Amino acid sequence: MTRRLLTTCILLLVLAAAVFAWDPPTEIPNDSYFPILEFGDQNGFLLTTGIKGMGSSVLATRYGFFGVDLGAGVSAGNDTFGFNNIGRYATFLDDDLKNEIIELAGNDGIFVTPMMTAGPKLQIWRLGLSMQAVVNGQGYLTKDLLELVLKGNDLNRTYNLDPNLRLSAVADLKAQLAFGVPLLAKVFRFKDVSLGVAYHIIPVGVYVVADSNVTLEAIYTEDDAEIDTQLSGDLYVSQSVRGSALDVGLMMRPTENLYLGVAIDGLQGKLTWNNFRWIDLRDLEDQDLEYIDWAKAGTPVAGEVTQKLPVTIKLGARYDLRRWLKFYGEARHITLANDDSYFTVSGGTDITLLWLLPLKASVTYDARYGRVGYNFGAGLKLLSVEANVETYTKPHQSGDEIGLKIGARVAF
Repeated sequence: MTRRLLTTCILLLVLAAAVFAWDPPTEIPNDSYFPILEFGDQNGFLLTTGIKGMGSSVLATRYGFFGVDLGAGVSAGNDTFGFNNIGRYATFLDDDLKNEIIELAGNDGIFVTPMMTAGPKLQIWRLGLSMQAVVNGQGYLTKDLLELVLKGNDLNRTYNLDPNLRLSAVADLKAQLAFGVPLLAKVFRFKDVSLGVAYHIIPVGVYVVADSNVTLEAIYTEDDAEIDTQLSGDLYVSQSVRGSALDVGLMMRPTENLYLGVAIDGLQGKLTWNNFRWIDLRDLEDQDLEYIDWAKAGTPVAGEVTQKLPVTIKLGARYDLRRWLKFYGEARHITLANDDSYFTVSGGTDITLLWLLPLKASVTYDARYGRVGYNFGAGLKLLSVEANVETYTKPHQSGDEIGLKIGARVAF
């Protein structure tokens, strides 16, 4: 009797374990959160004014009358390749260099942090309005993926391509206002003293957690060779976000050519995500992703993610040696979500040659890594219309962030 009862209990436990093993998750994973290291355009200077400076300065609309800007920027940081070693691998890759890249990546692969901003900006007198799509993320380029790209596929070998992706994409709606304070200018006997304020509202967005197992295998048969790709794992998606942030700034103009400024960006800034849904990635293999209603796909799960935005204190100076030649200097103190903080120091110049060719260059020292980054830009200006392209590098862990920006604007 005792043995029969014991056998029955064991069978019940096994059946219960099997049932629970097939149950879908009820909440998001503990590691769903990832930090936002930058929000918006962090490559411009605080004292760049007019429509040109709206992406990086709360004080930009103090000068200029009317402007429209259409621009986009994309960048990716990584923990392996940087300005100091990327040139070594920008040539023909022989087997030794390919093996060196794979060895540098290590067993975990290359950790990458993609970012993107895009959208229009509008200046009307002292008011500025902008609508920017802001994308931040993190994931991995696995060692198997690097071997597949660099060496090609081996027959009957299974490659692990799991990106372990975390991604957020939001719409940042910003209204900003910069105005003069004649009383303070008179008290300090300055040419101008002005204040700036901007408020960000984040009404919509998408947050993705992809704990996926993506494998690829080249299978050889007597008739043909084919690629078998298998997708499994968990996808968690939220389309419910609340977010806001406040920027404030002060600009002083002691002389006709000298500008001084201080600002704080990202006050009380955070994004809160909820109403997550769980999707079994195996269910997506045979579906057309374009026609999936993501708001109803999968099943609801519990959990919330809060991303605090970085708080940046800026101290800047600008000197206009000529109307076509400006010099900038700026120091920043950045506090991240985990309360870690660091500072950067930048210097740069804007030059417009022959009234037609705007050029810019700057260098930034990042105290986190004890290294510098570089920024170069060029464009073409015809009367009030300007188009430009800009590239930059920033220190990022043991590698660099490399970015590209393009834009076109009309300004008066």
